Amino acid sequence: YLPSLQVNFQHYDWTHRHISASLTSLAAFGRLFVTPQPDGMYRPLTFISLWADYRLFGDQLWGYHLQGIALHMLNAALVGVLAVRLGMARPAGRLAALVFGVASIHFEAVVWPAARFDLLATTFTCLALIFFLRFWRAEGVRLGHASICLLSFTAAVLNKETAYSAVLVIAALVATHRLWKLESSGRSKSLVLFAALIACAGALLTLRWALFSGIGGYGSAPISAKSCYLLVVNTLTLSVFGINASAPPSVWRAVTVTGFVCVILGISFAYPGSRDRRKWALVLFALLSAVPAVNVIGWIQPSLMHSRHVYWPSVWTTLLFVLLAGRRCPAVLMSLFLLVQAAALTYNISAWRNVIATADNLAQQIAHDTRTAQVAKPGIVLLGVPEHLDGVLYFGPELESRIRRSIAGATVERSLPEHSPAFAYRWDSASRSLIRDSSPLQ
Repeated sequence: YLPSLQVNFQHYDWTHRHISASLTSLAAFGRLFVTPQPDGMYRPLTFISLWADYRLFGDQLWGYHLQGIALHMLNAALVGVLAVRLGMARPAGRLAALVFGVASIHFEAVVWPAARFDLLATTFTCLALIFFLRFWRAEGVRLGHASICLLSFTAAVLNKETAYSAVLVIAALVATHRLWKLESSGRSKSLVLFAALIACAGALLTLRWALFSGIGGYGSAPISAKSCYLLVVNTLTLSVFGINASAPPSVWRAVTVTGFVCVILGISFAYPGSRDRRKWALVLFALLSAVPAVNVIGWIQPSLMHSRHVYWPSVWTTLLFVLLAGRRCPAVLMSLFLLVQAAALTYNISAWRNVIATADNLAQQIAHDTRTAQVAKPGIVLLGVPEHLDGVLYFGPELESRIRRSIAGATVERSLPEHSPAFAYRWDSASRSLIRDSSPLQ
């Protein structure tokens, strides 16, 4: 993930720094907890996390990535701990941590600082589940474990709404406790903790309802049969490996995809089959963890835009993969699998870096045109420039921003003005460049 330090956009949504800049007093921090946030969301703790980076790093946007990478490393470790708490062997737990850490599908959640909601929600949800399991297995009633479980769940929900699915997952965990060798003697006390979690979730939902006069969230994305179908498809097929299929074809991508296919075929031939019923429970956990995102998980595109919505469900598909493939898979094949994942991850990050380079080159091209024409404070019109390119958010606004920084006093518009502009450019999708248009009004 270190190459992502160079992946940065000027758009305010890249780091939500416009919100961070408004947090100048204790009262402003307090309002995060009692007022609705953009897009019908209620995620105050992540905004505080982004504010900390804003104060520490200012305009050095690479600094935001450091916390994102650290959180992803922590989540990978927590996946390994969760695997062991569920009764999987320690080597399987270590393998799960490695698979989760290098899984190429996770790049958007880690590289985009404003997607830190998913990272933090997953951190605290994993902690809530780990301490629920510790509470169950411990002798007697450990109030400390119960308190950490409840506090972690609350913190998770205050980072992203997907954390509400922890209640569903724990309900399924209780129902399948024999599969995980959870002693029946600890079930009664764990049901009391589960009831406390339900009460906590109810209180948080009540607060949310009061703030939004409803459930909030993306109300423009209704739940349908199609969205339920896509929840199943995207959760179970996109949660281990994914590669940006919208970027221009390259040898690197072809080799990576071919390598993945070959490794998976090798693992399939080596796989002896399994009657372990835990696999079905893990499938259920993955689907339940995706339920809060049912109306948006279908937004995921071939470019992997919006793939952050499967970050938390991929905890369970990672454990499922390790449970099935990691048991008797030759170490060479598993090493190759991790290598292919790392290659795909690097490719996904490079696609974003290439888009930034494209925006910079186009801005320099336009700056050269204006210098050659010796026009002071030129008016520039960009026609047909895509908002997003190759699944990279904010390409259009980023291009505008870079033009303004390259040309002092320039005005940049995305639609034709009433008068003929000094410089007009049309986007050519075939060459992925801007072509000077001498008669844009015709």
